Amino acid sequence: MTVNVVSESQYAPNFFRGMHTAFMSHIKLLRKNNIRVKINSFGKADITHIHSLGPFALYKMLTSKHIVVSTHTIPDTMIGTFRGSRYWGRLFKKYLKFFYNKADLIILFSPYMAEELKKIGINKKMAIIANPIDTSFFVPDPHLKKLVRKKFNIKEDAVVILGAGHVVKRKGIIDFVAVAKTMPEYEFFWVGGKSAGIIRAGVKKSYLKKNLSANMHFLGSFSYKEMHELYNMADILFFPSYQETQGLVIVEAAACGLPLILRDLPEYRSLYDNSYYSCRTNNEFVKAIKGLAMDKENYNEARKTSLSLAKKFSMETLGKKLLFYYTELLQVK
Repeated sequence: MTVNVVSESQYAPNFFRGMHTAFMSHIKLLRKNNIRVKINSFGKADITHIHSLGPFALYKMLTSKHIVVSTHTIPDTMIGTFRGSRYWGRLFKKYLKFFYNKADLIILFSPYMAEELKKIGINKKMAIIANPIDTSFFVPDPHLKKLVRKKFNIKEDAVVILGAGHVVKRKGIIDFVAVAKTMPEYEFFWVGGKSAGIIRAGVKKSYLKKNLSANMHFLGSFSYKEMHELYNMADILFFPSYQETQGLVIVEAAACGLPLILRDLPEYRSLYDNSYYSCRTNNEFVKAIKGLAMDKENYNEARKTSLSLAKKFSMETLGKKLLFYYTELLQVK
């Protein structure tokens, strides 16, 4: 079996960070299962598996057979991410409907996503398979924790709260900054680029400057290979995003043993069960952080829960599901 894995994120990995991580993990998963892999090839393959939505992806969609699409984007993804989405959102929905309905199989990460796509008229076969992570790479490392904290001049006994993602409204960065301001006894770090350009709906520098507290630190962008260092540096993942298709940061952090504090979103309920603190307001976020930071027994139980959750997203577990659907698809003439 030969699979052509397609994603325009290869040419702009920092812009499409989450998609690109899933794309690279997908390639690694296939190779671990001894599948022949082509990457963004113009040539033929038994399966063409598409991650992006751009011109090359559309070309492969219209010229290939046995097409699988991993859905990283639903209509709500645009809100709070790109400027002017309320003006061009209807046109984008039409494009999504056209694009996804050309696929033979649509891979989704949660039942919620399936319902959202059906609302805009997508009627192709769907399968629920989460994005995998490399659980041999993302692991707890106490020695690394000391090294990275020394690198960033963080005290060994400090309580470190980590957030990650582009600095855009959808990721909940405004709430992250506000919570940090009310909790000066803890150190808050945000990893991700300040994407406040023409396209992305970034947060204005003037707002950040006005509301930034001394315990709030922006680290900028880091590579995929460096992220496990940052997860190990931290004590808690605080991820207040308003919309996600899956949120690979969540599972990667869990695999490194970080307790999870997330916004109460329907996308998470089927994906993560009861493995995280679900909050709706900033006051609830504050309460959850204090509950973990001030109760060692509670914190250790949350770490165990996170590590158990991460096993469900291993390449071994999810690879079997994906290969089953590939085989089934090839049997259809």
